[in-house]
Amino acid sequence: LWLTAMPSGYANDYRRRDLGKLPPLGTQQYRHPSLYSSTSLPRQYFCIEGHINGISTKIWTLTTEEKETTHRQLCENIKFKILGYLRTEEYSLKILSKSRNRGYAVKIITWNCNGGFRKKYHSLDCFDADLLVIQECEDPAQSTQDYRTWAGDYIWIGESKNKGIGVFPRKDHSVEQLKWHGSFKITGLCSTSLSLSWSTSDLRLFLPFRLSNGITALAVWTKGRESQAFGYIGQFWKYLQIHRTELAGDRTMILGDFNSNAQWDKPDRWWSHSDTVTELETIGLLSLYHQQTQDKPGAETKPTFYLQKKHEKPYHIDYVFLTSALSKGAKLEVGRYEQWIPLSDHMPITFELKV
Repeated sequence: LWLTAMPSGYANDYRRRDLGKLPPLGTQQYRHPSLYSSTSLPRQYFCIEGHINGISTKIWTLTTEEKETTHRQLCENIKFKILGYLRTEEYSLKILSKSRNRGYAVKIITWNCNGGFRKKYHSLDCFDADLLVIQECEDPAQSTQDYRTWAGDYIWIGESKNKGIGVFPRKDHSVEQLKWHGSFKITGLCSTSLSLSWSTSDLRLFLPFRLSNGITALAVWTKGRESQAFGYIGQFWKYLQIHRTELAGDRTMILGDFNSNAQWDKPDRWWSHSDTVTELETIGLLSLYHQQTQDKPGAETKPTFYLQKKHEKPYHIDYVFLTSALSKGAKLEVGRYEQWIPLSDHMPITFELKV
């Protein structure tokens, strides 16, 4: 266990103490003790960040006047345990960390917003989500000031400033973009065609990242052109050949707009939707929607996309794939046509993980 106590605004001056493994202080009831031994501290925010078994937790709390409210929130809502103390010359802080015996829910949304997200992001406020994965959104760095402010500490990739994949952590969560690079070559054929090999940079669009709670994730918005044999699900199949090992961890999820469904399988195509899903199953990744509904692939009863926004042209092309460690207790919902069709031709998928 190591923790950091850091006054906000002084990120470059924070102190880190390696405290070793601290035992719990016992099972006595929480009695709202004072968080700080000194009453002369400036009235500002402090950040306490802890890493336990590789899982990061972070608390922002107020000093002095607001400390009682903060303690009640920590005790009743966040369910933190007191493990020990961190002392410095300036102040004394109680060390708080997530209870190892209690899980908590992380709410995640994946949504193809159909562009113009700078005008739509407030529509997702009602979900109170912890993480938003948005396809076809603008790069906040090249958009409006309000959108940039809302986006916070985000990550984004795209082929133009107007449409890409954005990952937006909310509340106290954070994300780290993963730099995955590699290549793959089909061997055993007599052909010398250059199309038998490809690299990560050739494929569109994929954004791997890690959440602050240790989950590895891949955000997907597959693209294709008529000139491509490996369009849409073919792009993902190629990506899977390169990065199978990175995606084979116990705490992994893949989510986004795949632009694909089993109903478009072709018998002589080894990268068809069903074959690709089977490959995911071999590394432990299953569709949460299909686990929950028991719908057969190609016969889904809840569409995620309406072609030309027409109710009579429904398709299911957005997915969430989870490992068994993440799918236990997970719940998924697909947005309703009446509510979301004014904003996009895709419905948002909301799901909660017990982590």
